[in-house]
Amino acid sequence: YGQIMSIPVSIVSSGEEFIREMEISESADLVLIDTAGRNYRESRQIEKLNRLFKMFPHIQTHLLISATTNQDAAMATLSCYRSGRIDRVIITKVDESINMGGMFNTIASEGIPVSYITTGQRVPEDILPASSEYLSKLFYYGFDYTAGK
Repeated sequence: YGQIMSIPVSIVSSGEEFIREMEISESADLVLIDTAGRNYRESRQIEKLNRLFKMFPHIQTHLLISATTNQDAAMATLSCYRSGRIDRVIITKVDESINMGGMFNTIASEGIPVSYITTGQRVPEDILPASSEYLSKLFYYGFDYTAGK
């Protein structure tokens, strides 16, 4: 995605490398961090990640969660990451979902704002800011390929 959006990408494999990259990027307006699909059931990995995020309280964390995730798995994922800090959620694969009700119930019960949704494979065209109006339409009517386009 970094190449597609013409932004620099750094790959880090340790906490020390993460800290170094955050210090190097201190003056940047935006730093995207991909945690490479951490398994929410691997509590040690999540604890390490949460400790790193706590070292940088000024950064805003966004958890990406697929709209196709069932409600139980979504709740377990949010609960696990919530032990650290999730500031916002990005709902991905909205175009692949059948019903958004379970996802919205989960997110609402956790009280986490939704920042963006993704509606397809085109980057950045299919990354949309989450507005109350659009989220309401998704909740009531599901995804419509003409909605938000």
